[in-house]
Amino acid sequence: MKEGIVIMAVDFFGNEISVGDKCVFIEPNYSELNSGVVVKITPCGVTVEFKSHKGHIKTVSRTSNQIICKR
Repeated sequence: MKEGIVIMAVDFFGNEISVGDKCVFIEPNYSELNSGVVVKITPCGVTVEFKSHKGHIKTVSRTSNQIICKR
């Protein structure tokens, strides 16, 4: 990434997302909400680290409108 370029993302409600924010999202292959922490922001969305329902630490990419961050 070039220096000086800032990628900004907003969640479902239009709140700005930052790395380290706590958020909720739907885990892949499940229909329930799960919580996690934003670890990366890209032009296409965000990467969230979370503990799966089976207890494993995983990451998932979501478009920013598919998550809600805690404010």
